[in-house]
Order: sequence, then structure tokens, then C-alpha cells
Amino acid sequence: MVDWWALGVVIHEMASCQLPFDDENHQQLYRKIVYEQPVLPSYFSEELCSLLEGLLTKDPARRLGQDVEALKQHAFFSSINWTRLEAK
Repeated sequence: MVDWWALGVVIHEMASCQLPFDDENHQQLYRKIVYEQPVLPSYFSEELCSLLEGLLTKDPARRLGQDVEALKQHAFFSSINWTRLEAK
């Protein structure tokens, strides 16, 4: 489940050029990661926000990615033909 969290962090950084949690003070950074929700930029699409909210869910048991097929069916990935992608 940590890998799905990390995927959420990477996608957020790729889409915004910023980390979802950031602070120069390491203790404050850890506190933000544990207790705060990331603020998603207003220019993120509804699908991207939904994906990131699912991947960055604090509780690993509720985090998106429990079922890889459900993750692949997320609206953010609607334009991806997974069969063709896997065949490459």
C-alpha cells in the first residue's frame, strides 16, 4: 500500500511541480504527512483530484489500490486501453 501512496505523491508532483506535502522543517513535514490532507491545485481535473485523494488516503486499508483492477477502472485512466498497453 505504500507503493500506491508513493504513486500518488509522484503523480501530484508531475502534475503540479510541487510535492503534496512540503516543509523545510522535517518534524513539520512528518506532521503534515500524518495529519493533514494535501491541498490540490484548482487547475487539477475532477478525475485527477479523485485519483489523488484515493491514493493519498491516510488509512492503507481504505487507500485506492487494494484492487488493481479497480484502480485501472478509475475515471482518470478512462482513455487507457490496458490490454494494448500490456501487450507492448
